[in-house]
Amino acid sequence: MIRVMITSSENQKIIIEGIKHILEKDQEIEVIALASSKDEMMNLCEYHYPDVVLMNDITSDFDVMEAIRNIKTKFESTQVIILTENTNHSNIINAFIHGANGYMLKETNSDELIMAIKSAAVGLSVMYKKSTIQLMHQLQNINSNHNFPAELVDVNLTDREISIIEHIINGMENKEIARNLYISEGTVKNEISKILKKLDLCNRIQLVVFVLKNDLLNHKNLTRG
Repeated sequence: MIRVMITSSENQKIIIEGIKHILEKDQEIEVIALASSKDEMMNLCEYHYPDVVLMNDITSDFDVMEAIRNIKTKFESTQVIILTENTNHSNIINAFIHGANGYMLKETNSDELIMAIKSAAVGLSVMYKKSTIQLMHQLQNINSNHNFPAELVDVNLTDREISIIEHIINGMENKEIARNLYISEGTVKNEISKILKKLDLCNRIQLVVFVLKNDLLNHKNLTRG
């Protein structure tokens, strides 16, 4: 059973009750708590330790980046999905940099939302598909400063790992990468997990930002295994 907590502002109780109803139609999902403030969210996380926190349209009372960071710092195995109407690319990038596992639009249908919850629960990153490639292209031109892991030193990546990174930067999904490299989709998932571990990153969006900002594929410290 996937244990989910939904966070939202106080004036959106009807909306989150609707989301709760949608999610609990699936027999594998249980909504264990509803939070309407950051303090309540952290207290309920401490009490319930949810598998997934779904943040619904956080308001000015809620610093979403701080909230994501706090959850990921104190509850490492809890996954965070943002559900919003905001399509600003900077917000999406910042959310993933701070540790979010998913960023979904409210135009998402119920089946897609349920699948996003299930995907995040097993550690996958999820995002509304229609803007994934557009975001990848946007990332290639970002100039703003973000906080990244410690300075790159003697990173050793295999030729296969480098090839997979190049495919990810081009916006390809695991199935497409597997087809292009003549390997299984499971192998792609395992290779991406190894890459993230080597670079101390949480998800593929962080990976793209990190690689492009540090010019990793051409970095003098990059050695091929």
